[in-house]
Amino acid sequence: MASIDINGKFLGAGLNGVHRTAAHYCEQLIKRTAGEHDVRLLSPFAAASAAEFAHLTPTQARGRCGSGQGWEMLTLPKLARSNLLVNFCNLAPLLHGNSVVMIHDAQTFLYPQDYSGRQAAAYRRMLPWIGRAAAY
Repeated sequence: MASIDINGKFLGAGLNGVHRTAAHYCEQLIKRTAGEHDVRLLSPFAAASAAEFAHLTPTQARGRCGSGQGWEMLTLPKLARSNLLVNFCNLAPLLHGNSVVMIHDAQTFLYPQDYSGRQAAAYRRMLPWIGRAAAY
């Protein structure tokens, strides 16, 4: 039985379109792979934040790097090890060689003024690296 880990960092943030999409895909992946794969929803947070996704109960996995980008880039790849790591919210750890990433759009490239300067610059730099590093 193959093991799949899902990046559940989005569960600790406010519910926006990207996070809602991630929650729905996460829900379907867990439901459709039941009995075929061992699936874990990993998050630095104890529980889902939005009431409509309260049934998504993550395995809380704290790390020394906090609960933000440090957790995602450094703690998460250690937790997932050789498992398939599924990332539904644009970002994924560069240090995990067996990952799937869903990049929702290119807004930071097309409309960088809609984001803070630091966020736009980071996404514009990171998204191509993440896309190339992902196995799928």
